[in-house]
Amino acid sequence: MCDMFAEQFLPELFEELDALLKDAKQACADVGFCEGPVRPKKLEHPQVVNGVHPVINYWAKLGTVPTKHGQVLMSCLECKVEWDGILEEMINNRAPIANDLEGVVCDGVLPDNFSASCNDFMGMYLPTVVYMTVLQFSSEGICKHMHSCDGVSWNNVALLSKEELRGQFCDTCYKMGSYVKDSFVGSAAHFEMEKQWTLETCTRVPKTIVPLCERFISGLVNRVAHKGQELAATGLWCKNQGC
Repeated sequence: MCDMFAEQFLPELFEELDALLKDAKQACADVGFCEGPVRPKKLEHPQVVNGVHPVINYWAKLGTVPTKHGQVLMSCLECKVEWDGILEEMINNRAPIANDLEGVVCDGVLPDNFSASCNDFMGMYLPTVVYMTVLQFSSEGICKHMHSCDGVSWNNVALLSKEELRGQFCDTCYKMGSYVKDSFVGSAAHFEMEKQWTLETCTRVPKTIVPLCERFISGLVNRVAHKGQELAATGLWCKNQGC
């Protein structure tokens, strides 16, 4: 799953960065080095109606899955299965992940005379750090933050066994792909993704480059949204999940 993310979406990041920097005059103005229009982005707050987030309404149109515990939003079932899988994969692969991080830090950042002691220290403790870090996340927290689940859906889906979830997953995955391929770009979910990525990224950079950061994230999310629709249309995402 992680390999597919890297293969499909990382090129979009570098292409957007390249496109951003090709507009040298605007990039220069965005960081305050040149005269020119600075275009700060105004993030619209979602219109929550009757306590329901618009992204939940977007996913609700996809429909629900009947289970022995009650109805579950298709988006909620998909989100739980996928994030349970991602987190489990990261835990199972914590040693390779730690090795990759060790190589970056010990071989790429620190001076050569620190490499041996760095490798010893990282090799001893980093797999545990990766493991403990991943444990800070849960599919429940992620799916609720992404507005893929409402309270009722989560309560019901959390009662299903892994086998019961997988039994419903593939059919739901293809239905979700059919829905997303024609509706995601320009949807509430698309704009919420841009809002969250912008807040998570651009509030952490120096103020002088915030406009540049906002333009980059806006363009990147747009690319990711279109790429997501393309993947949904091909069914590649579901096939990669063994469906």
